[in-house]
Amino acid sequence: MRMLTAKTQKLFLLAGALLLVLFFGPQGNIKLEELPRIEAFKPSTVERVEIAVGADSKIALVREGEEAWQIEQPLRGEADALAIESVLELFKKGLQMDVLVDSEELNTYGLSNSDKVVVEFFGLNETRLASFSVGWDAPGGSSFVLLHNDSSVYRAKVGGRARYQKTASEWRNKMVVQIEPEEIKALHFDREA
Repeated sequence: MRMLTAKTQKLFLLAGALLLVLFFGPQGNIKLEELPRIEAFKPSTVERVEIAVGADSKIALVREGEEAWQIEQPLRGEADALAIESVLELFKKGLQMDVLVDSEELNTYGLSNSDKVVVEFFGLNETRLASFSVGWDAPGGSSFVLLHNDSSVYRAKVGGRARYQKTASEWRNKMVVQIEPEEIKALHFDREA
């Protein structure tokens, strides 16, 4: 049988000591600072979505029935329910902030008053369900975020700035025909010669 070298014995002793610390060391005494989160809400409870891009353009989207949405401001018309519902789905389990980035220099992250996109979700009786501002997109699919009544900049996966930074006409319903696909029996296209 081979004898272990002194170096190998020291490595085994070090590994054993680390295992002892791991299993019998301080348990639960180390508490990392908990980052804030956007609390969960059911998409069906949202009655109104307000999005302000920059300082003076505000878009208001209002639920009409179970599946329909209307643009209320700055123009009136039927809204793209699929686009709105896909945004709401992001928050049905809540959304944890990934990391605290900064507490100053809002301009660097696209969160100054002229650059940020303010997003607010309201339920019944104008109850605010969530409110945050989206800045520039960060690497890895995250965006810089400023929570309501918080001056710290966080990074979180809120769906990207482009999901919110749309004009009112881009929020409009783009469906050509408002018919359920199951109701269509045949299509006939005439083309002028």
